[in-house]
Amino acid sequence: MDIGSDNAFAKMPSALVEEFSPSLPKGFPVNKIPENKCEKELLLLFKCTSIFGVAMKCGEEYDGFQKCKKQRDLQLFNEIKAWEIDHFGTLSQDQKQTYIQDMENKIEKLKADFEKIPFSTLYQNKLWRFTSDIEQLTWRSNTLRKLLPS
Repeated sequence: MDIGSDNAFAKMPSALVEEFSPSLPKGFPVNKIPENKCEKELLLLFKCTSIFGVAMKCGEEYDGFQKCKKQRDLQLFNEIKAWEIDHFGTLSQDQKQTYIQDMENKIEKLKADFEKIPFSTLYQNKLWRFTSDIEQLTWRSNTLRKLLPS
């Protein structure tokens, strides 16, 4: 992907791409994904950026997209949590242990892969994505672990 100066995405404020949306767990129902995916707000932001050439002149569009994205992601996190707690409740004790262990194994693999990513601006988005996935999986694992009998 070309991230040259004439790429609209390259002109976006870094906060726009630093905050990744939730990663969906395997088996998460599509109908639980919020209908408003903020496409309209993102297109308005891209349009403004392409007209003015810099994101600094697009404060209203940027704020609109950020507000939409935060609301959407919060709704999605709540849907993931509710669905996963319900799904987890249907599993046997052995399956619950395996489910959490698989999640924790994935966290460890992500951490190991994260350590192999070169620390440079070229890989910044990948570093942010890995960090986000590690944080989300840790949150989910901790939430489910609290549901296990002591």
